Amino acid sequence: LADTAEREEEDEGEGEDLFGDDMAEDYMENPELDQYDPSMVDDASVHEALTVEQRLAAERAMDGRDRRRGRSEPGTPGFPISSSGMSDAGSGPETPGSGRAKRRRTRLGATPSEFGEGDDLEDDKDVPEYEYDLTHEKLDETLSKGLGIDSRLERKIKTCFQQFLLRFKLEGQSEPRYPDMLRKMAEENQRHLDVNFGHLQQWSAQLALWIADHPARVMPILNETLLFEAALKFGTYKSLLDSEETELRVAVHAFPVREPIRELSTRHLDRLVSVAGVVTKRTKVFNEVKRLLLRCAKCNFL
Repeated sequence: LADTAEREEEDEGEGEDLFGDDMAEDYMENPELDQYDPSMVDDASVHEALTVEQRLAAERAMDGRDRRRGRSEPGTPGFPISSSGMSDAGSGPETPGSGRAKRRRTRLGATPSEFGEGDDLEDDKDVPEYEYDLTHEKLDETLSKGLGIDSRLERKIKTCFQQFLLRFKLEGQSEPRYPDMLRKMAEENQRHLDVNFGHLQQWSAQLALWIADHPARVMPILNETLLFEAALKFGTYKSLLDSEETELRVAVHAFPVREPIRELSTRHLDRLVSVAGVVTKRTKVFNEVKRLLLRCAKCNFL
C-alpha cells in the first residue's frame, strides 16, 4: 500500500499553474481574432444600470425559462452536475439521491403527488416511536439484492433523524442537544452540522450501523432531512431550499473505530472510516459551479 501511495503521488504532479508568468498574454490584443459581427453589437442604444428590482425580475424570468426548457433537471447537457446527490434520472431502483429535487419543497416524508410545490414543511414533533423505529428493517438484505432504498424506508429514516435532532438529550440534561446547535449553525451561517456518532448510537443503533456500513446511501437522506428541518426554523435555509442551489451536510464525528492508515484495504470501500495522521500534501481547491450568472460588459444584460 505504501508503494502504491508513492506511485500515485508521483503521477499526480503539481497540476497546471493558471497564474504563471505568461498569464498576461491571454489578455493581449489580437486584431485577427478581436473581430465582432456588427449585427450582434448594439451601439446605438444607451442602457442604464439595472436596479435591484429589475435584476431580481430578470433572475425570476431566467429561472422560469430554464424550468420550461427542462434545464433544471439533472443530466442536462452543458450544465455541471453536483456530486452531492445529483444523479441521472432513470427507471432503475430508487436511491437516496434520485428524485430529490422534485421532493425538496414537499413536507418531510411526502411524495410529490400528495403535496404541491408551494406547500409548507410541517414540523412533526410528537411522532409515535413505532413510526421511526428501524430495529426490524432489513436494509443490508435489500442492498445485497442490488435494490435501492424504497420510499417507505427512506421516509422512516428521515423521520428517525428528524426526531433525533428535535428530541435527543444527553444523560443528566433536561434540554435537547441539537436544537441549540442548529440555532448556532444558523447564526454563523454555516452549511454543516456536527453530529456525534455516539449520540446516534444511543438514539438508534440501527441507524448508526447503517451510517457506518452504507454512508453513500444513508448520508444523502440525512443531509436532506437537515435542510428540511433548518428551513422550517430559519429563513436563510428556506431560501436555499427554494433555490435548490446547495444542501446542508451532516458532519459525523467521534467514530469509535479507528483504522491504521497502512491497514486500509478494499474491505473499507464504501464504509465509514476514521484514521489519524498528519497531512503533508494537498492539491488545489477545484470549485464546482452550481449556478453561473454572466453580465454582458457591453449592454449590461444579465
